[in-house]
Amino acid sequence: MIKRIVSGSILCIVLLSMLVFTYNPVDASAYKKTFKDVSTKNVNYDIIHTMANRGVIGGYEDGTFRPGEYITRKHAAALISRSFPKLIKSYEWREMKDLSPSNAYYNDIKRLYESYLLDDEKGYIRPNGYLTRGEMARILAFVSGVYETDYISTSEFNHPFTDLRLPHNPMRIVINQAVAGLYNSGITTGYEDKTFRPQYPITRAQFAVFMYRANQNKHKNALYMYELNPFEYSSYEYVPLPKGIKDAESLLKKQIKVYGSFSYNNNFDYRAGKNMHSPFNYTYVHDLTRLSNNFKIEVNEVIRIINYVFTTGEVYTSPAEAPIPFAMYYDFTKGWIYYGSDPDPLDNTVNFY
Repeated sequence: MIKRIVSGSILCIVLLSMLVFTYNPVDASAYKKTFKDVSTKNVNYDIIHTMANRGVIGGYEDGTFRPGEYITRKHAAALISRSFPKLIKSYEWREMKDLSPSNAYYNDIKRLYESYLLDDEKGYIRPNGYLTRGEMARILAFVSGVYETDYISTSEFNHPFTDLRLPHNPMRIVINQAVAGLYNSGITTGYEDKTFRPQYPITRAQFAVFMYRANQNKHKNALYMYELNPFEYSSYEYVPLPKGIKDAESLLKKQIKVYGSFSYNNNFDYRAGKNMHSPFNYTYVHDLTRLSNNFKIEVNEVIRIINYVFTTGEVYTSPAEAPIPFAMYYDFTKGWIYYGSDPDPLDNTVNFY
């Protein structure tokens, strides 16, 4: 027993010695740009200055970063725009009552709104309001591609935070699935009491850390979605009847006649989640990937065909030499896309997320 204790003590001394002699203090000269109010003793010193030297975050004219201040929605929008330049347009912009086009942050806020990452309240976008932790989760889960679509039920989510088991509200599921994605990707840990505190404002230092982790933990979904060509219309609400066509019902009868009948028929709802591009509805990614797999064509080719049936109102018929001949049309009366083939495609399902 004594021998074990002595051996253990010697091991501890060795390990402590290694920790003492291998510790390297942060060298402030390693960064071209530093903030005078972020000392080397700050636990987030490296992250804050790494992000600053990448040009992602900035400070104030007096040379400070003010890490303890709460970050405003306009500043958060600017940071996201700089760090994630390929946001997917998901929503149509409308002018806000409290945001002028002359505002320095107008384009940044507009981009986040169009990406369905920042909400307005009855026409007010609140550029000077503080960003909450819940809003942060929603933004970063999407841009890093870790938003979780699977959950057991509306009362059970894949995270440990007790304060997110809230009564139903429009954003409850969105916030829960966003937080679950961030938690399971190591982007957030929450508080020691197992709360997330979604309504709390977030500090500038905390946001810089979350941004850094999101950049380091981009999921393949984010990269995949950024590479997709855009749809002609971001929502079914904006799809007009093709030029020269005045009656959707009459057009549908013609489409059905040309479309004919197939042994394999399917459809997907372009209205899903109201918005096909919605970052919190990965349904369209699943559908596009399934179509790509089924008909042995690239996903961007699927998008090209969908844009064709949107803009022309015609039934698309694949070339005769296609691996699996198929047809597709868009029903302007309901907002559904129909597609069929004969024989059946081999792969009717896909596990993308």
